[in-house]
Amino acid sequence: MEKKELKDLKVRDVLMMDEFRNQLSQVMDAEVDSQRRAASNARAQGARLNRTPLDRLRERDVWHEDQMVDYFGSVLNKSLIGLSANEREYIYLVGMEAFRRTMKKLQEQET
Repeated sequence: MEKKELKDLKVRDVLMMDEFRNQLSQVMDAEVDSQRRAASNARAQGARLNRTPLDRLRERDVWHEDQMVDYFGSVLNKSLIGLSANEREYIYLVGMEAFRRTMKKLQEQET
C-alpha cells in the first residue's frame, strides 16, 4: 500500500495496515494477561469466577488477530451477527484501543 498522508487515510486503510495488526495483537495479549492475573487473584481469595466475553470469544475460536480485524471492521459497520451484544462491545473496545494506538504512532511518524 502506498504511503498516504494521515488526513487522507480512511478507517479501512488503517485496518489493513500491519501496524494496526501489531497493535491489535499487543492489546489482545494484554487482555489475556490481565484476565489471567485477575482469575489468579480471585482464586487466591476464594472468589467465584464469572465467564467474560473474552472467555466466550476464545471458546468460539475467534480470538485471533486476523479474525479480530475482520470482526472489528464488521462491528464498526454494524454488520456483525452471531455474537452477543457484550461480545460485540468487547471487540469494539479492544479494536478501538488498537486503533487509537495506531493513530498515535502514525501521528508521531508524520511529524
